[in-house]
Amino acid sequence: MGYKLTDKQIAFILDIFYGGSSLRRIASIFRHFFGLPISPPTVLRRVVGWSELCHEAILYFLKAGEIVLPSKAKIEFKLHLGNIWEIDETYIPFKGEQRPLILLRDLKTGFMFGKLTNSVTKSEIKEVLKMARSLTCSPPEEIRCDGLHAYAKPVKAVFNGQTKLSVHKREGRRGMNQAIEGTIRAFKDRIKRMLGLHSCRVSPIIIRGSLLDYNFVRRSEALGGKTPAELAIKQKPLMNQWESWLFLIKMGKYYKASIFARKMKSQDYSNDQILLDRFFD
Repeated sequence: MGYKLTDKQIAFILDIFYGGSSLRRIASIFRHFFGLPISPPTVLRRVVGWSELCHEAILYFLKAGEIVLPSKAKIEFKLHLGNIWEIDETYIPFKGEQRPLILLRDLKTGFMFGKLTNSVTKSEIKEVLKMARSLTCSPPEEIRCDGLHAYAKPVKAVFNGQTKLSVHKREGRRGMNQAIEGTIRAFKDRIKRMLGLHSCRVSPIIIRGSLLDYNFVRRSEALGGKTPAELAIKQKPLMNQWESWLFLIKMGKYYKASIFARKMKSQDYSNDQILLDRFFD
């Protein structure tokens, strides 16, 4: 392909892909709307590359906690979640097998964290909990689970005994546990239609992109027509482009141009000054 895609064209591809369309269908729709030929492998390369970059950028800015604009005004970029979180594991088809996906969800805002793993171990659970704790303002009072014993020690270790772990099950014929089950079903249904989970390198990136799409792009009727990020982040850096892949792409481009080149080896973000001098270009 001898031409460069615009930000809006990339956002278009990402939005349709994470909406549940196959690579072949996305290529066909793209040709129809933009009059440009594009192949399914090219679509997948764009999806994987931009999903990975946007994930790194959002993770960085959330850990930094604030954005300093050219006008020197500061915008808080933190997650304000509720007091009750839910954790559960599900299984994703992967090359003829089933791989576990650990999901952690805030009951109030619906904001979700997750990781595709090889097995549901205490160390993998702890990693998901540590990531969520590092990106949020305060720990939850309670984490609800389905009774899996592997959750107890990681919760105690990450939250230093400040958070209570409780078994929360709904009564019924199948004994379905907690409200997160409905979110998991919708999440898995969309992933199955993508047909993109086919390699050890690509699959975790697709899952991270799906979580970005769920948190920042897809509006939910259960949340009053808002996204989880809109409820969790109180100040909005881009009013007219918030909750869109275009917003995520702009964050990714700035991160790549200005932050990634001088990324410090230390993970201490407390003294970082993030200047978005080209963010609104």
